This record gives sequence, C-alpha cells and structure tokens, in this order.
Amino acid sequence: METVTGGASAAYGSDAVAGVVNVILVTATAPTSIFPQLGSWARSWAAELKDRRIRVNSLSPGATDTPIFDGRFKTKEEAAGARKMFAGMIPLGRMGEADELASAAFFLASGESSYVTGADLVVDGGWTQV
Repeated sequence: METVTGGASAAYGSDAVAGVVNVILVTATAPTSIFPQLGSWARSWAAELKDRRIRVNSLSPGATDTPIFDGRFKTKEEAAGARKMFAGMIPLGRMGEADELASAAFFLASGESSYVTGADLVVDGGWTQV
C-alpha cells in the first residue's frame, strides 16, 4: 500500500482471470482537506482508465477500534470515554472493527465488485449517511 499526501493510502490489486486492475483509495478517519479530493480522483481516474480495464474506487472508513486508538489517549479511561462518545454518534451504536474495513477493501479489490468503478464505499456504521 502506498501513502498518499494527507493521510490516505492507495491499494492496488488485480483480477488475473478478468485481466482487470483495481485501485482503491482509502481515506483516514480524521478529517483533512484531502477527503473530498479522493472521491473526485476516484471518479476522474475511473473515467480516464476505463479503456485500460482499470477500476478505481475509494473506501472511506469511519471510527475504527484498533490498538492505535488507545495510543491516542493518555489513559485507558480516556480511550474508553472516546469509544463511548463515538458509539453514541454512530447509528449502529459502536465503532468499526479492522476486519470489517478489510472485508470492504477485499470486496473492492476482488472480482465480486467487477461492475463497480468510480464509487466511494463508506464503511462508517451510518455515521455520515444516516
């Protein structure tokens, strides 16, 4: 995975059977000025690269409970308070798990998403959609 300016990453995958290359742009959870650009880039690149059989999509994760999350706080109590705050803001009532985000990325990188390009897959428990 390559890091893109502004805390985002680009993942590349290919479907050898279909001869299709997938590019997935992944945003970070902390808002930065790059977020609106990634969706626009995905749409622009999808249009530009379609004739080369390259699909481009973006993945926008929400608050995700990982070991890194705890390290952002001085105490375990502060981290627990932040988890509770996020859970109260997210319609599904909890933070996401890393394997849920990985499943979304694997979907975009797989042949299962062969008819998906230029899309932004939001995996945030409904935080920005509901």
